[in-house]
Amino acid sequence: MPVTLNITGSNSFADVQTIATLAPGASAIVNFTAFTPTVTGTNNISVTIPADDDNTNNISITQQIVNTNTWSYSQGNTSTGTAGFNGKTIDLVSKYYNSTATLLSQAAVYFSVNGQPYKIGVWDASGTGGSPGSLLFETTLQTSVAGVNMVPVIPALPVNVGNFYIGVRQTTTTNFNLLRQTESPLRSNTFYYLLPLSAGWVDNSIGSSNRFMIDPKLQTPFDAFLTNITLPNNGAVTCGSSNQTISVQLTNTGANTIAANNATVTLKITGANTQTVSLTNTSNIVSGGNENISFTGISLLNPGTNNVTAYVNLAGDAESLNDTLIRTQNTIGVGLETAANTYPLTTVCEDMGWTYYNDAAQKSLLPVEWGTNTASKAAATASLTLDAALFTATSGSGAGANGTFTMKRYWNVDVAGMQPTTPVNVRFFYDAAEKNATDAAASNFQLANPGSVLKSPSWFKTNSGSFSADGAHVTADAVLNAISLTDVNTTANTINGILYAQFDGITSFSGGTYAAGVGTATLLPVSIDYFKARKAANEHVLNWKLTCIGSAFLKIIVERGNDGKQFDVINEQTATEVRCLQEFIFADKNPLPGTNFYRLQTITPDGKIIYSKIVALINKPSGFQLIGVSPNPVNSKAAINITTVNSGTFLLLVTDVAGKALVKKTVFVPAGNSFIKLDFDAFGVGTYFVTVTNGVAENSTLRIVKQ
Repeated sequence: MPVTLNITGSNSFADVQTIATLAPGASAIVNFTAFTPTVTGTNNISVTIPADDDNTNNISITQQIVNTNTWSYSQGNTSTGTAGFNGKTIDLVSKYYNSTATLLSQAAVYFSVNGQPYKIGVWDASGTGGSPGSLLFETTLQTSVAGVNMVPVIPALPVNVGNFYIGVRQTTTTNFNLLRQTESPLRSNTFYYLLPLSAGWVDNSIGSSNRFMIDPKLQTPFDAFLTNITLPNNGAVTCGSSNQTISVQLTNTGANTIAANNATVTLKITGANTQTVSLTNTSNIVSGGNENISFTGISLLNPGTNNVTAYVNLAGDAESLNDTLIRTQNTIGVGLETAANTYPLTTVCEDMGWTYYNDAAQKSLLPVEWGTNTASKAAATASLTLDAALFTATSGSGAGANGTFTMKRYWNVDVAGMQPTTPVNVRFFYDAAEKNATDAAASNFQLANPGSVLKSPSWFKTNSGSFSADGAHVTADAVLNAISLTDVNTTANTINGILYAQFDGITSFSGGTYAAGVGTATLLPVSIDYFKARKAANEHVLNWKLTCIGSAFLKIIVERGNDGKQFDVINEQTATEVRCLQEFIFADKNPLPGTNFYRLQTITPDGKIIYSKIVALINKPSGFQLIGVSPNPVNSKAAINITTVNSGTFLLLVTDVAGKALVKKTVFVPAGNSFIKLDFDAFGVGTYFVTVTNGVAENSTLRIVKQ
């Protein structure tokens, strides 16, 4: 039976071989006369047999690409499966024949998955029976992407006349899913694999029909290779910004130098953001060299997924598969939520020193410039609340009318007692219409009550604890326990078209927003910024800072007790608004024996009383005591208030009601009054006990409730 090979297209060739006899159900391999193509392009190949009773299977057609630089066993780029190994590393190789001494510059390998580590290796054919022998070259560790992976060989590797092997090394015990094609029967002595501790290379044709999609490529005179894209935040989620930088590495894998300005690299972004920019190389890139092409001022303001494509154009470039790189980049964009809700915020991106806190919709709602306050940053949990309407608290009528109105959008940040040690800057994104509505509400109330007085509106934050737009935080007279904030964004700058207020110099965290009011009382009258205690020789030194806007005078009382419940007055003074601009210091020269508990009381001219938190110091040679925990009950993070005579390392133990230890760790506590941070996120609802010991049979225990 004659079998006819016919080649048309870029090259022409024909050959006929005869099968002498073929029994029913049998098969035979037909070897045609060797053919040497001389013209690059595409050959159309057909193999036919004469007509018989079933002519539907009498012809087989394929195509062959003839080029000057690529060897390949693959028939197209469509795979029939994957190769690799679970539980062990593995090397998979293919044999190629080189008819003339040349240089190997790169390889194309194909994977079905992203993120698997691998290396490319080249071996000679000095093994038993012409199998793989010595390893001639190995790349650095690569990471797979689904589809074709172009890997440079730098410097280009000399390949002598004869057989050699090129393969992919699976460096972990997870199957890396190298793509393969079916060839049946699989040609022998061509595809091999090697497992650890095995007797040697195994011919893959034994019991398999899989050929590996591994294509070595020869060096050409001109070849521009895009070897890497460096995305903002190393390819992870990035903050929305109009000043991002994306770098593309251009490598010369050709034999000739790429002259300056001869290669054009284009960066094209589609998806959530769109932009196209082209740059040329600025230096002469020698063979094996590279240049990083940096695209600056890239705008990635819109939230969502960006498709980032880079491609290069170079006259005479003979290899196109390495001209393009495609990556994706997710962007967190500044935006405003419009549905009434409380939005928990998390941080997933940093930009220009700002940490952006975002909601689940990838909208940046609250950036914080933490500076050196790493402990505060680590402890912080943030949220944004948008109420259905602004909050209103009013009383009286006519000239005696009072009213306070707070904007319906407000923020809260809880640092679990780990307040900043240096000032922090905060940006709060808001809708100008909401701020205008707050001012309008106050103005309308004042107009409806002739003789009443419109107060000066202000941004604010609570001095301690979270803010809620309710009667517990806002009265007709004022926002309680709050301090005024100054918006330094006086030119109404925006990010992604969203207006923000910027508050610089924040020294403590809580919650806040914008307020306007009507009445004679100050909108934000008095607040305690901080109250601290430290030992100095035999004295206990207390220092504090107040905000007392609009107060003609303020009475300040320092109280002391020995049980944290009953207190006596040990100092009393008055202060004006100007005096409140400075820190206050008082030394208790005769502290009580044992533990001394201190608190601050302020009294305004109209009789309003505000208390500080309690601080404690121990008046004896040694010892420590747990003072309290805040907040209690706790939802997420809490701060343990501890005072100790001497600094040192303490053992902290958290147990449940059954006595089971859930947390056990050592902590360093400085002398004086300080706080220990605890995270209760992983704890279920219930009661827990926090015990601290100092290693000398002293311990102190607190009860805490997780909600």
